[in-house]
Amino acid sequence: KFTVKNSHHLKQKLDQLKLKPGKNKKMVLCTVDVRSMYPSINFNLIKKTINWTAEKFQFNDADRKLLDQIMKLLESCNNLNVGQFLTKYYDFRVGEEEPGLVMGSQESAYLADQVMEVLYRWAEEKGLLKGHMFNYRDDGLYLQDFESEEEVKEWFGNLNSAVGGWTENKIVLELEYGQEV
Repeated sequence: KFTVKNSHHLKQKLDQLKLKPGKNKKMVLCTVDVRSMYPSINFNLIKKTINWTAEKFQFNDADRKLLDQIMKLLESCNNLNVGQFLTKYYDFRVGEEEPGLVMGSQESAYLADQVMEVLYRWAEEKGLLKGHMFNYRDDGLYLQDFESEEEVKEWFGNLNSAVGGWTENKIVLELEYGQEV
């Protein structure tokens, strides 16, 4: 619902909104960034989003058991990842209590997308997203009618606080830009 695959997909979604310059004078475009997204998403957070999804869509016990096995496999892959530079190998997980996702791996990108999708769906259910959110990895575009800059800041403060609470302060959002469109 919120995840976009590429710029062409984003354009298709924006075209569906049928926005016309000058008619949406109070419509504000906000860009949202997730600070240090990959290292911030650990497997406890991934499990929380998977469990939320399983409850939301009423997965049966067999589906939940399969998900548990898949999660164990993905966590193992994530924790066994190493990097190489020239002739040296580096283990980036040494000393980390709750390692986050490894940057550059396909499963990390997929899992990060899933976490953000669930997070934005949760925020929408809580009434924190009343406009249009589009997300690509750690970057979000949000369109909503706002009366003032103060209202944008209040909305963003409420969203960031709620997201921090739900993720135990693992995910921190940054408002990078707000402009009338």
